Amino acid sequence: MKSTARGSTRSSSPKRRPLKPARSTCTALVLSDGSLRRQREWDLYQVSCRRLEARTQEFKTFEQEELTAHRLWIESHFAKELTELRSLQLKLMEQVELIALVEDYADRAEISQALAYVRIVEAKANDSLAELWLELETKAHSGADTSDEDNEFENVWKEFEELFSDDFADSFETSGKSDHDSFASQKSQRQGKTKGSPRKEPSLEEDSLKSLYHKLMRLLHPDTNPEQSLEQKAQFLAVQEAYLASDIERLEKLFEQITSSSEGLFKADEASISDIMGRRKQVEKRLRELTKQMSSAKLHPAWGFLLRQQNPKQLKRYSQELKAEIVDELVNARYELLETETVLRSWEKKAKRASQPKASRKKLSGRGASQDLHT
Repeated sequence: MKSTARGSTRSSSPKRRPLKPARSTCTALVLSDGSLRRQREWDLYQVSCRRLEARTQEFKTFEQEELTAHRLWIESHFAKELTELRSLQLKLMEQVELIALVEDYADRAEISQALAYVRIVEAKANDSLAELWLELETKAHSGADTSDEDNEFENVWKEFEELFSDDFADSFETSGKSDHDSFASQKSQRQGKTKGSPRKEPSLEEDSLKSLYHKLMRLLHPDTNPEQSLEQKAQFLAVQEAYLASDIERLEKLFEQITSSSEGLFKADEASISDIMGRRKQVEKRLRELTKQMSSAKLHPAWGFLLRQQNPKQLKRYSQELKAEIVDELVNARYELLETETVLRSWEKKAKRASQPKASRKKLSGRGASQDLHT
């Protein structure tokens, strides 16, 4: 107790704050109308469907009309150049293949490339190229002796058998089993220790098959869709048959066929919000896949060719650019063909020189020297 100046006494305990009323942790459940949310999701779903239909139509136009029109236009305007280019490319391909065969045969047979060239050309003329390669393989297998390492290994193994042959015989006699029988018995014992077979986990394909089947059943089952049409009943039976046959491709085609229309099997006022959102996700997934395909298709020169064909200036500019590209390819093909022909001619000349006897070579060289002196 403390005394004040007036002699009165006052308590030293602190003041107590007034208690606040306790907050209730229980909130009342309020029924809310989901029609606005449903309508908003349905509008978004309709927008996605319209975008998908527009992209699909655009891609079909490119595949069915623009590619064909572009090919026919090129064939009609650059027929001469394209025919020459194709013939050069075909000839170049044959010569490149011949050079590769000659080099491979020369390496395996350990002969000169000129001699390999002569053999390959003769075999191709006689249609006996396969027999030539078979002869080379048989010579390689039959003529080649075992290597030093193989001989050393065989000698060591013989010494090992001589040293331990008695021990092996005793062990086999006592056991009365071969290696295969003993291994089989040990394997069966190990398998006998395990109780039951391990549980087989479902694969990803089985999971996707089941999930796709459940989605289709939610859309087509009579309990969720009592007013079924004849087409929907047929689709319901087709889904069951595809699921029993584990045909996931057929289920995917049925799912795309069912969900392709904007309205589908339900209406905005009857469908649940989750169903609308799930269907919108499927449409957006297909839209993303189609967008990727279109991004690669836009790199093709036939993309937008129908619009370009209606503009004479753009078509003339494109024709000049395409002609320049074809001319460049012709020049490159001729240059590469000249290089391959030079290689083949050099092999042919070397083969002719090698086939001539030495005396004729000296005479030819002497004639050449005398002609040089007269000149």
